[in-house]
Amino acid sequence: SLYGDINLVSGIPFPRMPLEPKWYRFRILNAAVSRPWLLRILNSKYEDISKTYCKMIASDGGYRITPIPFPDTGLLVGVAERYEFVCDFTTFANQILYLWNDKNNDWMQGVPYFCYSHLLSKLEIAPTTTSDSPPQFNADMPMPIPERTITRVLNMSDYDTALQMANNGKFHRQMVFERSNNQW
Repeated sequence: SLYGDINLVSGIPFPRMPLEPKWYRFRILNAAVSRPWLLRILNSKYEDISKTYCKMIASDGGYRITPIPFPDTGLLVGVAERYEFVCDFTTFANQILYLWNDKNNDWMQGVPYFCYSHLLSKLEIAPTTTSDSPPQFNADMPMPIPERTITRVLNMSDYDTALQMANNGKFHRQMVFERSNNQW
């Protein structure tokens, strides 16, 4: 039950996001220690547009086979949960929208009053897009080749010995974390 009173979006408190009137993908991770989120996107009259213009495409379980509508009551995001959704902002040219943290007294009774930080981000939709062409998807991008080969720290003999020791309850080593080959 540790709550802060400043909400961050990509490390910035209440950022202003200049966007174009097109589709956008939002990747949400609740990195708060205790706070649940009830996300909505509101227009300048504070009307919820998310259920009409947004679709859920992924969660902690991975990508969905088909998108589903944004929840009518808002997207409830618990601590350490991840969601992705896409929104169609093509009809909102030259308008202001808000990424909003709502409150539901049934689900969020334990959230203190000072945490009613509703405004998460201001979405400023430009009058026009800079390009009419859709983004290009390159399905044949080559995987980057590592600069040097990765060498094993443990060989199979070491692994088998460690497994046998663990099964027999004979531990005498400590776990040491260090970098090797520029990796952890």
